[in-house]
Amino acid sequence: MSDTSDEGAVRVGEKFRQLIESLDVPVDNKRTTLLTVSVGVGSFRQGSVPELVREAELALAAARDAGGNRTEVRVLELATTGGTIS
Repeated sequence: MSDTSDEGAVRVGEKFRQLIESLDVPVDNKRTTLLTVSVGVGSFRQGSVPELVREAELALAAARDAGGNRTEVRVLELATTGGTIS
């Protein structure tokens, strides 16, 4: 989602997560089950698409490691003398 702020991307991810969580998914004729999803948001000011995907994958892993059913974000920020990841 180009031209979207970090906060905007997290809002979209969180809306998606809440939508999935609100679904009643039929298991059989008598029961439903709750679905949850973890969302990883990657963001960067400059860099490459593979770096962005890596940040999103790391954010997703952090969401799962924190118990799942949550949205996490990682921002790749490159300095002129090297790279820092926050």
